[in-house]
Amino acid sequence: MNGGTNFHYDEALANLNGGGGYRTSRWKELQSATERAPYLDL
Repeated sequence: MNGGTNFHYDEALANLNGGGGYRTSRWKELQSATERAPYLDL
């Protein structure tokens, strides 16, 4: 991902029937260039 990428997670997805939804277990905002640098080439 790069600085122009947005990620959106709709919390309602966790409540869908079937149990196959995604769930966020933790969240870390990568605010500085130093924090984002390890992910630039992914």
